[in-house]
Amino acid sequence: MTANINIMSSINFNSQATLDRTGIHRKVHDWILYVNVLVVDDNDDNADLIKKVEFNLGRTFDPPKFVSYCPIKAPGSGSPTNRWWRFQTRQQTYGPVGAKIAIIGRGGTVLRRDFQVALSPGGTRNPNKPLAPIPMADTKFGRELELSSDILHRDVASLIEAKASVVVRDMTGDALAAADSHTDVWCLVTDSLLQCSTSSPNCNTFELVSPILQVGAGLGEVDRVMRTLGKITPIKINKSMGFHVHVNVQSLSLDELKNVCQNFVKYEEAMDKLMPESRCERKFCKSNRSALGGPETPKQSNSRYDRKLHLEG
Repeated sequence: MTANINIMSSINFNSQATLDRTGIHRKVHDWILYVNVLVVDDNDDNADLIKKVEFNLGRTFDPPKFVSYCPIKAPGSGSPTNRWWRFQTRQQTYGPVGAKIAIIGRGGTVLRRDFQVALSPGGTRNPNKPLAPIPMADTKFGRELELSSDILHRDVASLIEAKASVVVRDMTGDALAAADSHTDVWCLVTDSLLQCSTSSPNCNTFELVSPILQVGAGLGEVDRVMRTLGKITPIKINKSMGFHVHVNVQSLSLDELKNVCQNFVKYEEAMDKLMPESRCERKFCKSNRSALGGPETPKQSNSRYDRKLHLEG
């Protein structure tokens, strides 16, 4: 038995090549991957010993696995009586492909082989294809904003409540556990890590915590609150402050959670570029990538610089 590839044609890029399912690349290669079973004479039943041949081409294909149950006859080589029974799959792609082939016998035995479909990269990106909007998952979330003000906490709560049409409670005098129990209203709570600016050393720092919100109406509510905060002059921020979002992931499977973690590590550097340096590599913002032994990230560079300043200072 042998595994081979037959290049049917190179498809004309402009007029015939179709786009892949991402709508970005054109599939310019038309090819057949096949497994041949040698038939020495017409009475040879080698092909009957094989139940099926599976061609697993990976998750970029839909479906990722193609199965051939019924071989076709193909001309052989050498002796004129030689023939091939051919199990095959025909595909169109824009570049090389790795294939895992499984030849499964009728008795349950399996022969596995890896095969590389070596093709020159093609299928230039389609510059005119707009990005399709991705539907937002209908999930729950919460938002926490770290702020300061020159007015009393209760006055801040009253202003936000009046201007944003939301219920706000001043819980800065209560224990954090008590504030955490109010998940249906906006709350002002204390945060001992926040610092006042030098220009306003006697400010009142606080954290504005949202209720548990649902995507859709919840985003609209956050928008109203954010616009309101921008109009309340006494509210200020500095580099000790920021915000974060909690997202409910109870509906995600273990594999999906793994994908989230892997992509976070993979794209950590890109996400860090969206942030000012003051938000990178601090006590509560360590690098996951460096913890896993990856290359140095901006967080690590900033950390080394901070340590150097501390030692030299």
